[in-house]
Amino acid sequence: MSQAMPKNHLNNVLRLIKRSGMNQVEAIRTLAYQTRKRLGVKRDLRRAAKKVPKGSDQCSIGSIASWMKKVDGTEAAAVDQVVAIDATATQRIRGR
Repeated sequence: MSQAMPKNHLNNVLRLIKRSGMNQVEAIRTLAYQTRKRLGVKRDLRRAAKKVPKGSDQCSIGSIASWMKKVDGTEAAAVDQVVAIDATATQRIRGR
């Protein structure tokens, strides 16, 4: 059973997307895209973070990947977090 990230962890991921280099953002978007496709969930760019959230700059892409692999669609909050991560990364790559 999947479990949603605590809010502060999600903020750290979104902060990473907003502030890190494009290689990391592209890696996160790829993970989120693969997870969305596996779950059969559409992209929703309205769910993208509007600003850089408060949080830590310490965040591991490996940890993000491990969490995404565990998301199985049984918890709506976890699926919503994947959609938000995907949308934020997509908008960053598109230059918004």
